[in-house]
Order: sequence, then structure tokens, then C-alpha cells
Amino acid sequence: SLKRPIKLEFDRTFFGMSKVNLNNNAMDQSQMREALGYDVFRREGVPAARTAFAKVYLTVKGTYDNQYAGLYTVVEQIDQTFFKDRFGKKTGVVLKPESLHGMPYFGDEWDSYVVPYGAKSSAKIDPAAAKRFIEFTKFVKEASDEDFAKQIADYVDVDEFLHFLAVEVMTVNLDSPLGFSHNYYITLNPKNQKVVWIPWDLNLAFGGFGGGRGRGGSYPQQDLSINNPSQKGQFPLADRILAVPALLKQYDEIVRILITKNFTVERLSAEMKLMEDAISGALKDDRSVSAAQFKRNMSADPSTIAVSDSAQPEPDNFGGFGRGFGRGMGGPPLRQFIALRVESAREQLDGKREGFTAPGRGGRG
Repeated sequence: SLKRPIKLEFDRTFFGMSKVNLNNNAMDQSQMREALGYDVFRREGVPAARTAFAKVYLTVKGTYDNQYAGLYTVVEQIDQTFFKDRFGKKTGVVLKPESLHGMPYFGDEWDSYVVPYGAKSSAKIDPAAAKRFIEFTKFVKEASDEDFAKQIADYVDVDEFLHFLAVEVMTVNLDSPLGFSHNYYITLNPKNQKVVWIPWDLNLAFGGFGGGRGRGGSYPQQDLSINNPSQKGQFPLADRILAVPALLKQYDEIVRILITKNFTVERLSAEMKLMEDAISGALKDDRSVSAAQFKRNMSADPSTIAVSDSAQPEPDNFGGFGRGFGRGMGGPPLRQFIALRVESAREQLDGKREGFTAPGRGGRG
């Protein structure tokens, strides 16, 4: 198919970056979930990619001649260029685990961590940073509850992690550590050698998996639990941190401020309007996007929440996913989902509503 994700690598810096990703917004009829999600993360102080929109044309000799592929979201690559910009210097270790439960301890040899933790540029790993990360995984596995509560802040930037977790939960991004044990990066801040979490791949954020399902049946996606979003063992570090009363209180306060200043209907609606104005022209000839579904995502009409957003794009337009992979995905209309999610979160924090816990999806480790 023509509208495939593309990575561009430059032989010189491009707006301060060495690589960018052209993401095809697969299964997102709003075409905004990724850009909007990263915006929320950045405003919470979480190191997160910058984004832009692009109209992409392809020329492939003998096949395509300046053919319009469609609207893409340009996403900054998470690499040493990114970390040098955010932290002022490169980091000693960059990891991108895939289907790995929690932070398993594999012993004291770094070679045992390279594959399961998805180490990037393993030949350039700083031995001190590798040793520090191994100590962290051992601590998470072996520390008593009392020692964990006292010492976790020595290993993890807890405030950063709680903001990372709060945004993943508020955006109901189950294609993440919350549900699939992937789509995140880990590094150590070179200034203090504390573990930092970085979000990735947000095209299914804002309830993009469609209807939620937990113990006892199905639930609206907007009602994902604030304090118990995942089955125990799915995201062990989050389990242990939220089991510490003081840190749970801190996390709940972060969520309350989040839905007051950042993840609000007013602010996100204004952002969506700016994005709509910017991309509406590019969508006219994009065969992967249904005009009717796009319009529903922009609507503030409460009745649109009942409209299924699972209509399939034209055949093979998202090659590699296969027909039916996205069936039921895409989530509810974006603008209305945000309003209902804020309402649910506020009532959960006030003890007026119970959220559902998402089922685990398996993984290694």
C-alpha cells in the first residue's frame, strides 16, 4: 500500500533532529490522537517527542510519480539527539522493551539485558549506566515493601514517572505498558542517574481500542480506573509505586491537576480546532480517512459517542496490519471522549464512580 509509515534519517541535523518518523495515523479517523497525546505529555513535563503534520508525496521510479500518500504525523525520534536536547548531554543507556513485563532482573551481566530490554546502540553503552540499571531491576525485584517505599526515589525520577503514568491512564492508552507491555523508552537522566520513562506510539491513545472490557463484562473506555488501570502484574513498577500511600496520594493530586489545567475539554478542544484548520485540506484526497468519521471526531454532540468508530479504511490502505486488524479499533469520537473521560476521572477521584481494570495482554519476563 502507499500510506505506510516511513522513517527518515538525515546526514545532517534537520531542525535539531537526526531522524524523524512519518506516522500514518493507522486506525485513527481523527488523525489527531498522536499529536494531541504527545502535547499532553510534554505539558506535564514528561520528555516526549515533538510532532508536526505533513502532506507526503512519493516518487518511486517506474511505480509512483509524485503520488499523494496522504496526511502523516511527523514524530521526533527518541535517540541520543533527543536526549542531548532534553538533558544537555547524551545518556548512558537507551532501552525500548517489547512485550516485557515490568523490570525483570536477569543477573549481573549486561549481555543478559540487551535483547529483552531492547537496548539501542548497545556497543556504546556506558558501563556505569548499565550497572546502575541492573541495580535498579534487582531492587524492584527484591526490595521489601518497606525498603521500596523508602528508597525507590533513589532509583527512579518518581515525579516524572507519576506524570507519565497519569497521562497514559487519562488518555486510556492501552497500547502501552498498561495493556501490552510495550511502546515506551527508558533511559537514565545523566544529571542524576535516575530512571526516566518516555512515551511512544500514541495512535491508539484516547480510547483508541474501542470498548473496554474488564472483570464482570464490558465498560465504556472513558471509565478506565485511575488507581487500578491494569491487572496486577501487568505493570509491576506502577503496582508497587501506587501501593505506597504517600505516592498514591501524590499521583491522585497529579491527576486532579491534570484534569484542571491540561487534560481539559476547553484546552483540548481549542487544540483540536487548530489541528482541524491545519489538516482539513490535506485530508480531502487521503483515501484512508472517512470524512464522516473525521467529522464525528470533531463533534461536541453527546449523541456521537454511540456511533461506532470501527469503520474500515479502504482495502490495503494500511498494509501490514491486514484486513480486520483494526476492526473495533479507532475508539469513540475524540472530542466527546475527552469530555466523558474528564467527568469519569473527577468522579473517581471524588469516590463517586468506580472504574474498570483493563485485562493483561501477556508478555515476557
